[in-house]
Amino acid sequence: MVTATLTATATDNGFSFALTVRNNGDDPVSMQFSDAQRVEFTAQQDGEVVWRWSDGRMFGQALGTVELAPGEETSFEGGWDDPPTGEFLVRGGVAANGTDASDETTLTVA
Repeated sequence: MVTATLTATATDNGFSFALTVRNNGDDPVSMQFSDAQRVEFTAQQDGEVVWRWSDGRMFGQALGTVELAPGEETSFEGGWDDPPTGEFLVRGGVAANGTDASDETTLTVA
């Protein structure tokens, strides 16, 4: 079983995010990626996505794999510069095929 924990840290000009993915099972896990993107972060306000980390980014079209042994974890990072004021539901999720490990947190930008 793969689980995820999202951590948001305020920076001088926004927020940095870390999605830590852990294999809590007894068997190794192989996460398969169809391109170079490993994670997606989004921010929603009033149920509408107002920011997506991958927007404007290009990812190489190379297949990739991340292997996690039992009890092993890895982190994927991203950031949001100059967010508008308000309250947001931020979600982070692994971009692997067939893996739905994700977590969310609420951020308030003053």
